Amino acid sequence: DHGSEVVGMDKQATGDYIVTFGKNGSWIFYDLLEGLKLSTSQAEEGVSFTCGAFHPDGLILGTGTSSESSGDVLLWDVKEQKSVATFQGHKGSITSLNFSENGYYLATASSNFEEGVKLWDLRKLQNFHTIDLSPMTSTQKFGKKPPKVVAQFDRSGCYLGVGCGSAVQVYGTKQEWKPLLGEGGFGDILSSASKGASCLQFGSLAKSIFVGSRADHNLRIYGL
Repeated sequence: DHGSEVVGMDKQATGDYIVTFGKNGSWIFYDLLEGLKLSTSQAEEGVSFTCGAFHPDGLILGTGTSSESSGDVLLWDVKEQKSVATFQGHKGSITSLNFSENGYYLATASSNFEEGVKLWDLRKLQNFHTIDLSPMTSTQKFGKKPPKVVAQFDRSGCYLGVGCGSAVQVYGTKQEWKPLLGEGGFGDILSSASKGASCLQFGSLAKSIFVGSRADHNLRIYGL
């Protein structure tokens, strides 16, 4: 349906709808119960999506763009099918985009780990903090194309997990976004000069964190 590579998919909170994101800057809304495509929306010419996600209220979408498209993060009104806000600050392609469960915050990361993880206040529509990843990455050796950065909130919105290369760290939203696992976090994920932690998800009550690696295609589970 997109006419290009699908770069992401997310399910609305009700579970009745899903949205898919195309590399060509399109997003398509589907009704799961009826098995129908409801609508297709297209960004401006030249905009290329890299990822996307629903806001917890199901009425807003967030999409990340490629560095060729300036690396912006776009927010969309689902009903109006139009862009309502643009977050600028990344130069690399957006590799991760995740809303906190309370809907107040958005965490974004790019293909350039030196940019850190940017945190956006959706009530004020501004970047209020950037997490420095150097404690996680300073001892790692990356190639010309380093591993991507991934970021994921837990269900309570109290914790943010971040992975890059061989390391994973957890930050506390109520602890002023400070690292909770020591300076380097968990650092035993198999990685290479260009591959490493590719996805992560918190377990029940944030008592564990699941981390997938592109380097060995294994899933690691850490207790918290």
